[in-house]
Amino acid sequence: MLSSRPISFLRRANGSFALISQFKNQKFNASTYLKGKESEPINNTIGYFLSQNARQMPYANALKCAHQNVNWSFSTLKKHAEALACGLVELGLRPGDRLALIQGMNAENIVALLACAKIGAVLVPLPDIKAAKDLTRFIELVRPRVVVSATKIGTKNYYKMIREVVPELSLSELHLPFKSKKFPFCKQILFTDMKEKPKEGTYQLKDYLVYGPFGYYETPLRRIAMELDSTNPGLILFNDKNPDKATSAVYSHKNILNAGLTIANTLGLKQGDRVMVPKYTTSPTGSIMGNFSAFVSGGVIVYPAEEYSASNTLSMLSKEQCTTLFAEPQELEELLNHADFSKNTYDHLKNVVICTPLGFDSSTIVGLLGQKLPQVKSWVVSGLEETSGILTINGKLVDNAEVKVVDGSLQVKGPLVATGKWQDIGHVGFETNEDGWVNTKFQNAKIEGNNLIIA
Repeated sequence: MLSSRPISFLRRANGSFALISQFKNQKFNASTYLKGKESEPINNTIGYFLSQNARQMPYANALKCAHQNVNWSFSTLKKHAEALACGLVELGLRPGDRLALIQGMNAENIVALLACAKIGAVLVPLPDIKAAKDLTRFIELVRPRVVVSATKIGTKNYYKMIREVVPELSLSELHLPFKSKKFPFCKQILFTDMKEKPKEGTYQLKDYLVYGPFGYYETPLRRIAMELDSTNPGLILFNDKNPDKATSAVYSHKNILNAGLTIANTLGLKQGDRVMVPKYTTSPTGSIMGNFSAFVSGGVIVYPAEEYSASNTLSMLSKEQCTTLFAEPQELEELLNHADFSKNTYDHLKNVVICTPLGFDSSTIVGLLGQKLPQVKSWVVSGLEETSGILTINGKLVDNAEVKVVDGSLQVKGPLVATGKWQDIGHVGFETNEDGWVNTKFQNAKIEGNNLIIA
């Protein structure tokens, strides 16, 4: 049955559409409201924040990927991100264009996101794709101008899969652009494996790193930066490996940085803290909360291996002297009950951040963590895709977030609320009323005192 309330679309300045629900004549039978404490949010772009970190603490460690022999400072990270950004501009990537990424837990994840942020492009890390038909559907949906992929991850051969999806590659010559009938929007395919020789119609990522030097007024990034602001979309995440079931959220620079700031402030993270992100590059747990809580606070992002392994994660957690671990309940339970758990020491570990959906009962996993690591503080971060994966921490509403319950329906507002979702027609805003409240899927919510309860 269709709703009787009028619905209209509002075209935003950035070209996306917001669905407006007009409540002028609707009477609320019951309404409760809760707001987190006010604090100063970040209103800068990710690129600006990267430059600021590199200027204020150039030699502080920023990224550690032991399996790639990567141990970069903020200045080095900025150098590589800007080199890729300049290369992507040469390839024709422009503000608003999408870059699809197929990658393991490697440094390329961070570099690609920062490079896209520098030029106003949008990074789309694709979920773990196992079949060519799923890759075809994701490319049709995302419509990326550039695809960046690993040649292989474990047993999955992505070069072979991409050749199956884009058969025109076999007709191309080395280093010359291909033309795909099915994907006319896709202009370049780059592979990240430096040891692999270039293939027909494709490029190696390393060949498009443009390091300069540039004069202050000559760098192509300076002009682009002047046209960007914190509301520009920077990241699209899908919540399912099946493209027919997956829903998505589009996150702005402001969403991403403020999610990281919220967690960093709550945990008291500071420069030099080592934050392990064992997986989750295609979910808010890793790509937003884990990566950017370290990035915003001046900490070190630690990736233990290209592919997730419980035994390797435990070993690297001890070896790298990590102070904070981000995990979801299933993986955390596996780590705590693993046979290798007692073989390592965790003297430096202070915080374990457990990322769960809103309404998830985390009492069992928190209890297990208390038994295994009694000296460690547990932080249960619960949220929605619409709120960058974070809305409450240990049951308390986060700073600057606002929630309202209208006849059991949960509505949210604040700097963490994503800009919308990505569909076949493009960037579409969430259903929003005239006051900026975003409707969510929860219909049995209530507020008791200062607590948000999801039935």
